Amino acid sequence: MDSIWLEETYRGSEGIDNRRAYVVCNVDQPNVDNWLRTPMINVKGANRLHIEVTFTMRDCSEFPGNARSCKETFRLYAVQLMKNEQYQNVWNSGYWDLIDRITADTGRYSKHDPTTATVNQEVRSYAVTKDAVYFAFRDSGACISILNVK
Repeated sequence: MDSIWLEETYRGSEGIDNRRAYVVCNVDQPNVDNWLRTPMINVKGANRLHIEVTFTMRDCSEFPGNARSCKETFRLYAVQLMKNEQYQNVWNSGYWDLIDRITADTGRYSKHDPTTATVNQEVRSYAVTKDAVYFAFRDSGACISILNVK
């Protein structure tokens, strides 16, 4: 799997520290399929995990004529493992549990309307029955920056 997600830094809203973000924007490419996986999360006896994703997304209208595959959504997946199981480096939706397709509900970045809300925050929950979980983000043509995951 050859991921196109780039690691970048940005200044937090307080303006005093640099933060890491993961960015992808392949709207001019056909058949986009970019995956980004979190480190392993030990469940420690929990039966449900909540994942909060903070992100920005560009409006597809920003790319007229060039946006062959522009989308304004991405998908959130998870896979569970027992302690003795090895993670399989598999990048297809059959291996992963689809949690949700996420859209920028509170706004998309647009150079035409700089007053538009640009930072989105979504929370999803996921029932767990095993010892560890990986989450993954799947981009199929959005222009997105994942700013924070907790």
